[in-house]
Amino acid sequence: MTRTITITSGKGGVGKTNISVNLALHLATLGYRICLFDADLGLANINILLGLYPEYNLEDVILYHRDLEDIIIRNYEGIDIIPGSSGVERMANLEADQIEHLTQSFSKLDGYNFLLFDTSSGVSKNVISFCLASSEVIVVITPEVTSLTDAYALLKILCLNGFKGSVRIVINQCKNTSIARHAYTKFKETVKKYLPIDIVPLGMIIQDPKVEEAIKQQQAFVLLYPESDASKCIKSIAKRLMENQTEDLESGMSLFWTQCFKHVTGPLQLSAKKKEKEQIVGESSRQAHQQGPPQLIQRTGGKRLPEAPETAPEAGRLGDLKHAPLPSINKPTDNNASVSQGLQFKDRRHILFKQIEPSKNLPTLPHIVLKLIDVCNRGESTIENISQIINKDTSLSAKVMGMVNSAYNGPCNRMTNIDEVVFFLGRDAIKTIAISATAYSTFDQAKGNSAFRLKLFWWHSLMCATLSKLIARKTSYPAPDE
Repeated sequence: MTRTITITSGKGGVGKTNISVNLALHLATLGYRICLFDADLGLANINILLGLYPEYNLEDVILYHRDLEDIIIRNYEGIDIIPGSSGVERMANLEADQIEHLTQSFSKLDGYNFLLFDTSSGVSKNVISFCLASSEVIVVITPEVTSLTDAYALLKILCLNGFKGSVRIVINQCKNTSIARHAYTKFKETVKKYLPIDIVPLGMIIQDPKVEEAIKQQQAFVLLYPESDASKCIKSIAKRLMENQTEDLESGMSLFWTQCFKHVTGPLQLSAKKKEKEQIVGESSRQAHQQGPPQLIQRTGGKRLPEAPETAPEAGRLGDLKHAPLPSINKPTDNNASVSQGLQFKDRRHILFKQIEPSKNLPTLPHIVLKLIDVCNRGESTIENISQIINKDTSLSAKVMGMVNSAYNGPCNRMTNIDEVVFFLGRDAIKTIAISATAYSTFDQAKGNSAFRLKLFWWHSLMCATLSKLIARKTSYPAPDE
């Protein structure tokens, strides 16, 4: 009998394939027969990671009737590898006789102790199908908010489709054990509170420069640097995996593949809306909410452009802005006009700041919002801390709840609890909503100030937003609507 384990993640770039490869290779050194199945729909990541270039993959078995034995990469450092590649995606469109043929072929893999599936990230139909058919699922996360929210979305989809297996969590790319423990605890609390599924920690992997060095050499770090911190973490994960070796986690290959094809070719509940392409939230949109726009890098010299301040200047410090240029609205027709206009703006700037500095008609953001921003900026703040502040303001609670349940975000089920909303959106998105929810009313109070022209301010903001959107599209920014 074989233990079938699907290794997956909600978000790409968390090191899932690297963990799959190194775990498989270490289990092989312990004397187990291992088969690693590359179930990634896109790039053949396992092949790239190890510098392998197979002549055939699963697509050749499906379309050109190659025998399964022809595509298996035999005995690479003690493990066998099945290159799935684009053939995995074609599994959803097979005829009954093709499914029967493949099921019989895969049934011959019963001689392995472990069959590990390295899937794509996200919640595609193939990913969910492999998870539902497996007796065990390993979900790889990192301490980043986007990784946690996407992993939560993955588990939620599994629950909606009646997943009954075991879910283990591996925390990757951790600076230290304290950060890993905090990330897992936060994730565990939310899952326990809102999902009918039990998760247990399988281990963590410390950030280790040896991992990058091994990738550059297209070798597994557990073989190239067996005494590195990352290798020790892999060995610890393998040990925990073996400690939980029971008969109920083993299944025959025929049963596994029968279940897998049943899910791949049948209906599955993947998302609330078709336009979200089988994801709970569009990945690029959510990353833009939670991470903000990527840092801009100049094409010449590779220097980073200065970042904009996160908060507005404090009272009494407006003088720091006196040398900042004001935007020119009317294009000068000649050099003399340009000089003249520049002098006019210089005089106007001096008058403008002279009027604004003593003004009491420009209110700051409400205290509750300032407190919320401060708490969100603290790395050690919890979901409970943020939720308590939001719950104190009925208007803010309603706006946050309306945002997360809007068609733009579109969760599978309507959220009614602030704790779940905070976890789903992430800290940065919560800050953005809080600021935007109070911005208009704040500036509206400044109408009586002759130095502050509200209509011009909104017109200028609209122009900036329009230009930003055009630039985002021209540079292929993943979320131009942001």
